[in-house]
Amino acid sequence: FLAELLERIIKNEEAPGVHLNVVTQPFEYSGHRFEPGTTIRLENAYSWEGVAPYFGEVKFKPQNVRVKKREEWTMQDVYEYVVKPAVKKQKCAYVDIVQNSSRVGDPYQGAFISQARGTNFAALIDSLYSYYGKKAALKKYVWIDVFSVRHPLSPQERQVLL
Repeated sequence: FLAELLERIIKNEEAPGVHLNVVTQPFEYSGHRFEPGTTIRLENAYSWEGVAPYFGEVKFKPQNVRVKKREEWTMQDVYEYVVKPAVKKQKCAYVDIVQNSSRVGDPYQGAFISQARGTNFAALIDSLYSYYGKKAALKKYVWIDVFSVRHPLSPQERQVLL
């Protein structure tokens, strides 16, 4: 399930139309300083306007950012642009959406994997392959909070749904 999800993200089948950039040179916008490493979703390529999670709309200059390849997406990016939109209206965990997959285990089956949201998604999968061995990893069940926990909506998100 995880490797297939990564492949769909890379092929632009998941989160189609999402174009991310990474800040390479610090800049300020509306009194907020954006540091290198910050991810910004490009909304308008002509005016260089985007959205930064936990901040909102931002204008930036192309010389301050670089394109973030989908292979570089972090767990936060996967949550923000794949999981969150999928579960927003269904009010369930992402794993509940793909539950009919033979790749999803029963509750409490397998191992719980703890990771930082800044972890590269592809690197996480590679580490599972390294730990279990690639063939064995395909038969293991792992639980990752981003996919297996129902995440509460922020107050702003709740207002949009009302």
